[in-house]
Amino acid sequence: MRGLYLGTSNNLCRMYSLSFVPPRGYVQLFAEELSGADQLEFKLPAAGGAIVLYDEAGTELEHVTYGLQQTAVSEGRLPDGAATITTFAGSVSPGASNYVLAWTGPVLNEVLARNQSAVASPWSNYVDFVELFNPGGSAASLAGMALGKSTAAEDCWTFPAGTSIPAGGYLVVWCDGSRAGSTNGSGPFNTGFSCPAKAAMSISSTPPPSRWTWSATATRCRRIHWQHRRELAPAGGANPGRDQSRRRHAGNGERPSLQTNGWLTRPPAMIGSSCITPPPWPLTWADCSSATILP
Repeated sequence: MRGLYLGTSNNLCRMYSLSFVPPRGYVQLFAEELSGADQLEFKLPAAGGAIVLYDEAGTELEHVTYGLQQTAVSEGRLPDGAATITTFAGSVSPGASNYVLAWTGPVLNEVLARNQSAVASPWSNYVDFVELFNPGGSAASLAGMALGKSTAAEDCWTFPAGTSIPAGGYLVVWCDGSRAGSTNGSGPFNTGFSCPAKAAMSISSTPPPSRWTWSATATRCRRIHWQHRRELAPAGGANPGRDQSRRRHAGNGERPSLQTNGWLTRPPAMIGSSCITPPPWPLTWADCSSATILP
């Protein structure tokens, strides 16, 4: 990526650091008017504008325009590298593959990460808890699904067989690190780990081996972030897309196909957005993707 330029309607930034986009991978660049290897020295106007990618000689490689943006909703290509531009409410994924949030099952509804005297657990002590809600019209099975506070397998707890939430119902899962995780599907339920005062919690269709896996059998269904004593329900997020372009690779005169894959110009004002990586908010960003097997 060294030597390439990224610009908006009235700003231009050259990338001087030796950096690469992995094969079929992504790179997130922060548009915060700061200096650094992952920084762009401009911001993306939320009222609308253009994102332009140029090669080392200043030749335009691709040009994408966007209109007035919604708060916490990003735009980009869907599928990655396609010409179709899509908005992503609730599925912001900077530096990762774009997707539309289509999950209709149980969601993370509430979290209390510092329960000092608010609500007593079934074991008569004050521990953290997470509440799930089933918005569907029929009972939802949680058997085999996992609840986790990070992408590490040891930070995940799998719901026991027979666990379900009735239609329109709620389920409280306690987070007591001093007590073993529950294995009985009749409850009460305990994850076996505590909630940090500032962290994130995800629910997945299957527990990941070492990181969240994006597939039909292991889908991250919902993620919620919290900070300090704040209790948050899952909020909106967003994702990206764009059209095609051409690139040359330094080794053989041809650059791999590199594209502007997504952008977020109007970030939320506080933590609570449904995204892959914890913000930091507020910021704007754009990410690039490589559609080839070359870095």
